Amino acid sequence: MENLTTNTTPEPQNVPKVTSDNYRLTIDELILAARTIINNSTHVEIAPLLLKRGYAPLDMNNAKLMVDSLQLLDEKQKKEYGEQYEATKTYTNDWNELQIIYSEHVELGRIVFKNDLQNYVQLGLQGERKRSFSGFAQQAKQYYNNALKDLLVMDALSKKGISKTELEDTLVLIDKVEKEKFDQRKETGEAQQATKNRDVALDTLSEWFGDFKRIALKVFLGKPQLLKILGL
Repeated sequence: MENLTTNTTPEPQNVPKVTSDNYRLTIDELILAARTIINNSTHVEIAPLLLKRGYAPLDMNNAKLMVDSLQLLDEKQKKEYGEQYEATKTYTNDWNELQIIYSEHVELGRIVFKNDLQNYVQLGLQGERKRSFSGFAQQAKQYYNNALKDLLVMDALSKKGISKTELEDTLVLIDKVEKEKFDQRKETGEAQQATKNRDVALDTLSEWFGDFKRIALKVFLGKPQLLKILGL
């Protein structure tokens, strides 16, 4: 039976790198570098030179808002991917368990009702199992719902060790896995959207940082001590 969980593994959380001249920064490194610039831009020797090149206090405050936004969005992205991972893990474990249980019950049912066409068809034992999740769930529900409605069927299955309680529990598990499937899809979508939002903020701050660095390296040429204060 095909395992339908193949494509539900969370995307790897590759940490984007920010290219700046000849080296690359992670998001955390970019945030730290930008905060260092912003916090030390008020230095008595630095502020006037930055103002001359268009970096007034208001501009630096706007940069701080960009940093704060990126940090919040990055934290949200990590949170959403954590939730997706947990949703996927729960769904995958229960889905695999359901496949094992149902596969055994189908095989036992085919043996019990091999000479009883009516119940064989009633339980949906003919043919292959559906490859889609929705089709699989429909077939499984047909088996358990119809078995629980017929005392003679339950009695026949009990002779192979499938009790009424086991039938009921498996039906509950099907509903549980269906809900987990929906939750996993929702969490995947939220994680992907959080990544897009984070990346927009990342691009914005990266551009600001790159421009600032290029200007600062010229403004403070010959003043390495001031560049050091800015973390450059």
